[in-house]
Order: sequence, then structure tokens, then C-alpha cells
Amino acid sequence: MMKRFLIVCIVLFLGAAFPPGCHAGATPPDSLNILLLGHSYGVDCTEHLPALLKEAGITNVRIGRFIKGNCSLEERWNLAFQPSVYLECAPGETEYVRRQATMPEIFGERPWDIVIFQTSLENEGRYETIQPWLDRLVNLVREEMLTRYGRSPELWWNCFWPISVLLEGKPEKELPTYRLSFYGGSSWKMYKAYVKTARKVVRRTAVSRIIPSGATIMALRSSPLNEPGMKEFTRDGYHLSFGAGRYAAACTVFESLITPRYGVSVVGNDLRLPDLVTPVTDANAEALQRAARRSVRKFR
Repeated sequence: MMKRFLIVCIVLFLGAAFPPGCHAGATPPDSLNILLLGHSYGVDCTEHLPALLKEAGITNVRIGRFIKGNCSLEERWNLAFQPSVYLECAPGETEYVRRQATMPEIFGERPWDIVIFQTSLENEGRYETIQPWLDRLVNLVREEMLTRYGRSPELWWNCFWPISVLLEGKPEKELPTYRLSFYGGSSWKMYKAYVKTARKVVRRTAVSRIIPSGATIMALRSSPLNEPGMKEFTRDGYHLSFGAGRYAAACTVFESLITPRYGVSVVGNDLRLPDLVTPVTDANAEALQRAARRSVRKFR
């Protein structure tokens, strides 16, 4: 009887000390700098991330984004030393500030702890189009960080969602840059190729982890939340809806990058976006959060 009583006390104590969403043993860093090299899908994945951070009481994360429409890794390499569109959200803020900058200029401003890579939609599932450009970018990032700060950042790959099934069967001339034809005209085959390539990237390059933003969206597309008004969680068949779609993707980034360092899960985050198209409310927020957490756990 006494043994059972002690066990109950221990369970109650741990429940109070580490409530749902918290991870025992996590020591939050003094700061965290995250840099994304991407395009509009990267915007979709990180637009609501600052607000999620603020709602979680995390005010020391900086997010930088180099953005160019549907930018491939080859194009990103060719632009590396040229002024490009750069957006940055300072720690504790929720708005991104836009300016022109080169990659070496941004590297010179601070050490980046995490660098996220992705490529164009038509190339995301075609490893033969990723090299040698990914290795060149990785070498540039690592050499800059090692030379300037004596340490190399973590390197991540953003594995995103395929275009909507609502676009299957459209004439190729209506999809001039997204090339569903590379994937047999199938959204599902496109996604499977994305995942296969992402895993190959992790096996064959210095990129070590995957942000499974696409897995979250695909799970939600097969869930009861995917009502006709949701349009597959997109606003145009490609880009995520401003509310629920972007929120779910940001939750995935949060759970991938923030949770292990700060000991706080996105599940339970109080951020709501009731005024956006496909609003995030008390009715669906937790389901979106949990879908993100399941995806991240699946890809660990």
C-alpha cells in the first residue's frame, strides 16, 4: 500500500513539474538563429512561427528568410553573392522586415544555429536536380560559419506538400513551372517522391534532419478537417491557406526546431487566427497542433 502511494505521489509530482507540452531535461538556449534558404513555401511554413513563439513566451529566436519564387538550389547558388530579397523577424517580434542582402552579408551579421534548405516544387522529388548545388551551398554555409564563428550550424531539409489533387488532370500549359508530369500526373506520387528524396538527402549529404511540413498537410488532407472549403489546406492548389494551412506548417517547424531546445511542445499553444480565411479557432487548433507533432515524431 505504501509503495503504491509513493508511485502515485511521484506521478502527480511529475505531472505538475512537466505538464503536457513540456519536455523534462531541456535547457533553453540563450538565443537561437534560424535561416531559411527557400521560396514561397518557406514563407508558408514560417509566417506564423513568430506568433507561435511569442504565445509560448519564447522571445530570443531570430528568423531570417532568403526568398525567391519557386527557387531551385541551382538558382539559389547562382544568387548566393548577389543582393536578394531577405526578410528577418527579430527576437520577440512578430513581423518580418524586408531588405536586400547577399548571403555572405547575412552570414557576417551573426552566427546561424540552424540553416534550412529546400528546392523548387518540380525538383523537390528529383535528387538528380539537387546536386551538385546542395553540396556547394552546404560548403559555403559551413565554411562561412566555421571561419567567422568557429562552429557549424545544424542543417535541415524542408520536405513539403505536393500540389493539390484538385489540380490533377489540368493541361500541362496551365502548370508551366510545377511540372506534375514529372510525377506521373499524381499528387500522391509527387509527395512520395518528395519523401524519398528527402531521406536520400539526409543519407548522402551533410543535411542531417527533415522538417516534415508536407507530412502534416497530407495527414490533414485525409482528415475530417479537410472540408470542401479547406481546398486541401491551400489557397490556390499550391500555397497554403493563410489560416489553417500556414498554421499547421508553422506548428511543424516549431515542433521540429523549438520543442527539443526549449522543452515546450506546440500542442497547447494558445495562438488563434480567427480572422483569416480558413480560420484557426478553439475548434480546430489542437487538431492542427497534434497533426504537426505526429508528423515530427514519425520523421525522427
